[in-house]
Amino acid sequence: MPRLTAVIPVRNSLPELRPCLASIIGAANSFGGCQVIVVDNGSNDGSAEFITGTYGNLVKLVNLPDANIGMVRNEGARQTDTDYIAFIDSDCVVPEAHFFRAAQLLNEDESLAAVGCKVGLPDNPGWIESTWHKLHFPTQDRNPDYLNSGNLIVRRSAFEQVGGFSSDLITGEDAELGQKLR
Repeated sequence: MPRLTAVIPVRNSLPELRPCLASIIGAANSFGGCQVIVVDNGSNDGSAEFITGTYGNLVKLVNLPDANIGMVRNEGARQTDTDYIAFIDSDCVVPEAHFFRAAQLLNEDESLAAVGCKVGLPDNPGWIESTWHKLHFPTQDRNPDYLNSGNLIVRRSAFEQVGGFSSDLITGEDAELGQKLR
């Protein structure tokens, strides 16, 4: 049984999905015992066809059109029973040791419910990305109040204990999950 599942929500993000999935498959191969699930929220840009055509049996594709992001993430979590669930947005690229390092941290300290890491900005970020980044990523190390779900690995038992992501929120589901986990 895989110990970790990567859940990637997608909706019409084919250009970003290509490097995202390549990095996740690389990290999954390096980690071993990792399942990859993409939950497609009604894409019409060829995302689903790309996934099945390029990754076939390496990636499980689940269709959940017209759902909010909390519902999409929760559906991905429901598709597996692994110890850890990694939520990674379709515009994120992860390093090869990503899953290994996260699992190592969670294995070393059973009091941790979740771990995450700083998300870098693209080369030419828009003002929303820049402002969001400044608000959530100060320059010094700290115990954060917030782990964004674009790059979050959570212990399944903790995720289930708090009921997962809220299916009532349009956005901010990650901040609310963090509050429940704390």
